Amino acid sequence: QAKEAKSLRKDILSIVKNLDEINRTNAELLRRSIDYIDFMLNAIFVNDNPTYSNRCTCQSATPRLFDGRA
Repeated sequence: QAKEAKSLRKDILSIVKNLDEINRTNAELLRRSIDYIDFMLNAIFVNDNPTYSNRCTCQSATPRLFDGRA
């Protein structure tokens, strides 16, 4: 039983580690999606109404996949 418990513990830790990585990946994908949506909305609003071109659109120094700089 101790051997089975040790094996089960190892399996559970492996699952937790995999879930942690999946959560980090999903969080990054969500951030990229939000950045992309913001980028597209800003492009639409700037073309439709010049007022929106004065809006502050803060961007990180690191180019992202969907922000048009990568």
